[in-house]
Amino acid sequence: MPKTIDNDVYPIKQTFGADTAAEEGAAFFANVVSESTANPRMLIIHECMGRDSGYLTAASAKKYRDIVRSQKFPTALASNASTRDIHAIWIPELPVDIEKEGVRLKKIMDEVC
Repeated sequence: MPKTIDNDVYPIKQTFGADTAAEEGAAFFANVVSESTANPRMLIIHECMGRDSGYLTAASAKKYRDIVRSQKFPTALASNASTRDIHAIWIPELPVDIEKEGVRLKKIMDEVC
């Protein structure tokens, strides 16, 4: 049985370690975001390792969003599901126009914060 966090061994549907790695990545990111609530204009970049397919990045993001959706936020606080959401996912195999992304993310920060 193959064991890899990348979950990219064809034709195996789910490799050992991939789901656990995604859960741990999501939990780590949730802790980092919780620490950042003191500054609502903070941009956090969380880098996930992986190979070629972007599986770990996508799976960690999905699990993190599940965590956020399951939480209840007091309406009196500035921290809510929108401020804690993921606003970009970049996968190294795909090109990114960093200038356009900067403009897009600033607009999101202006609207959400």
